Amino acid sequence: MRLTIIIPSLANKRTKPYLEACVISLRETTPWHRILVVTNGDQVQDLDIDADVVHVDKQGQCGAVNRGLEMVDTQYVMVSNDDMIYGPGWDDSLSRTVPKYRCVSPTLVEPKAGAPPFYIYNCGVTIKQFDKKRWHQYIAQMRIGEDEEEDIEDGFNLPFLTETEIFRTIGGYDEEYDPGGSNSDPDTMHKMMIAGIAPKRDFMSLVYHFSLGSGAMGVDKISWWHNWRYFPQKWGFERDGRNNIWYAGGKNGTRIPTKDRPYVDPSCHGHGTHPGKDWLEYSPPWTGIYGHPVYGEGEYYGQ
Repeated sequence: MRLTIIIPSLANKRTKPYLEACVISLRETTPWHRILVVTNGDQVQDLDIDADVVHVDKQGQCGAVNRGLEMVDTQYVMVSNDDMIYGPGWDDSLSRTVPKYRCVSPTLVEPKAGAPPFYIYNCGVTIKQFDKKRWHQYIAQMRIGEDEEEDIEDGFNLPFLTETEIFRTIGGYDEEYDPGGSNSDPDTMHKMMIAGIAPKRDFMSLVYHFSLGSGAMGVDKISWWHNWRYFPQKWGFERDGRNNIWYAGGKNGTRIPTKDRPYVDPSCHGHGTHPGKDWLEYSPPWTGIYGHPVYGEGEYYGQ
């Protein structure tokens, strides 16, 4: 699998150590993938990392990713936050599931409670506290990479891996969400669905996430609230901030068995209950450009 990993980063004094650790973890586990770091903003530090680096002056994760997307020459592309640590075997299952499902996210492991579907297992709240040995032991405990059993559910989160053609066709990220980036992920998820792609989450691929919100450092509240107003203006319904991207999951490093997970309306492709009013009332079924029945308006945004 030929893959380019795009990592947008402010690369400022606070986020630089996380970015460096992220790149090192990728080089240690999958040295054959291309890493493309796109720094953005006006506080970028000098970097000494084993990756291609390009800079955009304007702060914003969306614009940075789109700049990186222009430079991708591989069949597949993955977008990652800079505060993520990759462990042994993280791409073993993805190499099998992405060709089948076309957009797949690894499952995140976080040190404290966050979005419902992610595992909670503390290997360090900050990069200084990070326990690499404990992280690798946890991966071994979860039997990642030991067999080819598929463990997939509907879902979408960063990092996500997809075909470069698909990401370009939907227009990449919508840069209207910059500089803060909040709501850009559910926006991208809905564009995928309208294009006929139902994003999946792979429980056999684990990535550690410090959950710093590092791409939004220094963003004022006005920009943040703009994003929450822009989303319903664009899509015609409110984003349900609780569960319309992620659903189900486990605590203390364990998973909720499938039979015990809460019911999910299949018309939402497993992303939780309908956000806001039932958007199926005015968004009839439509077959996306990639041929799979989806729900949404007969148009995709961001081209």
